[in-house]
Amino acid sequence: MTVRERAGGFETHPPIDVLRYPDMALSGKSFREPQIPSRPYLRRTARPIDEKIRVARKRELKTRLEDLQRKLTAESAATVARLAKIHVELDEKLDGVRGSVQELRTAVEDQATRMDRAVGELIDMLADHETEVRTTLQDHEERLQDIERRVPPAA
Repeated sequence: MTVRERAGGFETHPPIDVLRYPDMALSGKSFREPQIPSRPYLRRTARPIDEKIRVARKRELKTRLEDLQRKLTAESAATVARLAKIHVELDEKLDGVRGSVQELRTAVEDQATRMDRAVGELIDMLADHETEVRTTLQDHEERLQDIERRVPPAA
């Protein structure tokens, strides 16, 4: 039963839940639902504690940040050192590869020169062989003609 119901429908103050707050409903006074207090009585004493906590947290965060920065700096330096070492190794390997490429290029050029010389010699040999074959063929034809002249034709 609310105050409104007890007052005959006239609302004089906010309704009260009779089952939850029976003594307030019977007193007839205006009533506000109890709220969680903001603890103003603690504020005077709590502020310095809150301030101390805030300062301590701030100090803790600052030290954590400094630690992280130190770690990051150390790790960055280590990473830079590793990258520099890798860079030097890659440069050495690249120089080695360039040297190998130059050696291969020289070897290929030498091989090409030798092959050109060999092909030239082979062509000369073929030309000499052709000359020998023609000379031999001509000699054989002359012998054949001599033989044909000496031997009478068999009729």
